[in-house]
Amino acid sequence: MALAGRFGAHGARLATGTALGVVAASCLALGGWPLFVLALLAGLAAAWEFLSLTHTSLPGRIITLAALTGGMAAVQLGQPAVAVAVLGLTWWLGSLGFLLRSGSPAKRDSASGDAAGWLIWQTPASTLLYIAAPLCIALSWTPWQNALVLAGTIASDVGAYYAGHLIGGPKLWPAVSPKKTWAGSLGGLAATLALTAGAGQIWGVQLVGLDPGVSFPLWTWLALGATISVAAQLGDLFESALKRHAGVKDSGTLLPGHGGVLDRIDGLLAAAPAAGLFVFVWNML
Repeated sequence: MALAGRFGAHGARLATGTALGVVAASCLALGGWPLFVLALLAGLAAAWEFLSLTHTSLPGRIITLAALTGGMAAVQLGQPAVAVAVLGLTWWLGSLGFLLRSGSPAKRDSASGDAAGWLIWQTPASTLLYIAAPLCIALSWTPWQNALVLAGTIASDVGAYYAGHLIGGPKLWPAVSPKKTWAGSLGGLAATLALTAGAGQIWGVQLVGLDPGVSFPLWTWLALGATISVAAQLGDLFESALKRHAGVKDSGTLLPGHGGVLDRIDGLLAAAPAAGLFVFVWNML
């Protein structure tokens, strides 16, 4: 029975992952508004889960989801300055809440009225930086760029999962994530290196949107793969720490076999800005 249950859980994970892959690939190929709708829905679901992990109040959740929707829509409409303004306004709304709380003698010494409590009021702004900003970066990319970073993140996750289960060995960071191993981490890195190196040799500059006359040497694709994998694993560890602090196994239950949406895109939220910065720095050299 235990074996059957294990294979049943694995089957659910595989089926959900396949369905998500088909939807993501379709939206990436179509681009434009289909990709925006997918990114927005994923962002809203992940943000709700993050706000649940941080025990944010309902008004704070509503403000966050509204700001996330407005900011991402502004980027999609070609108005990134408006998105930055939305982030700034959200930050100041949190600061205003802290100011009003601190100004009340009866509430000044409460958990949300002291200096450390200022961070509680900034959870909406933190959510935009953590979830909305990486998704906005993806909205500005070409389909090739999105496909590369998404595939690299998936390769890291799948490689780590199977290498960790098949090899086992010493734990990577047991205080944060008891199940992750060094073998899994290296397996994820190797999988992403293989993918980016292969993709770079086959499709080359189409992946980064450069002129056809520009070429990247192999070591550059390997460095990009390492950047994506390391960032994705750090994103995974960060979310593991959040869940451990909140005392839950998964961020949600929306995706059978995977948990919540945040469980599925935690690595991508770190890999996207890391990959974007890597390509920006390379283009500046």
